[in-house]
Amino acid sequence: MGGQTAAFTGTEIKKKMANHLVRLRRLIRFTLSKQNSISALRRSMKDDLAAEKAKVFKNQYLIAELEEIIEDLDSLCSDYENQLVTSGEFLLDILPIYEASGASDHDFAQLINCNIKRMERIRRDFDEQEDNQGRSFFVDAIFIYHAEQPIEREKEDFVISWDLPFFHAMTHHFIRELETNSKLRQAAHDKIDELFPELQANQYIATITYLPSAPGVLFRWFFCPALAI
Repeated sequence: MGGQTAAFTGTEIKKKMANHLVRLRRLIRFTLSKQNSISALRRSMKDDLAAEKAKVFKNQYLIAELEEIIEDLDSLCSDYENQLVTSGEFLLDILPIYEASGASDHDFAQLINCNIKRMERIRRDFDEQEDNQGRSFFVDAIFIYHAEQPIEREKEDFVISWDLPFFHAMTHHFIRELETNSKLRQAAHDKIDELFPELQANQYIATITYLPSAPGVLFRWFFCPALAI
């Protein structure tokens, strides 16, 4: 006897998607917390290794042991990084679908624990943008407007990563894309050249930083002046 496929109403689909997003948010927070803990431990081990290597009489057994531990921690950090990248990619796919399922701005505000008045301000600003056609409001609310930012820390320039789990997952995915997608990387460089033509004679490498007090992901560029030959 074949299996039966359950039929869901639009409301049920929206609710199921919301439940998946809530669970994903918790998972990302857990991953960020573990990644931060492992990174802190790795830094401590590297400090111990550097201190041991600086001694006149070195304990080679301890050095080998610390190097092995650091290698294991590097592997763990890489695993957590890959989880965040995958979560960010999934969010970019699922949030527009959740939005199209009939989820309201109020539904989304509740899901990410955003003050509804703030979400309304974000919506008004988004609707006023001339280039918002084809873009997902829910994605922009997270990635551009930082809607997850707790209202009590809205004006601070320091943010705790697990306060913005969706934003950080998307950022990890975006950084990975910059690292691996030459077309995207070139497009970013071309845009910088367009906005800042005086920098075209320089070699530069893009990294990403985040300032909670200003909307958007900010690019920080390291400049290497062209060598005069």
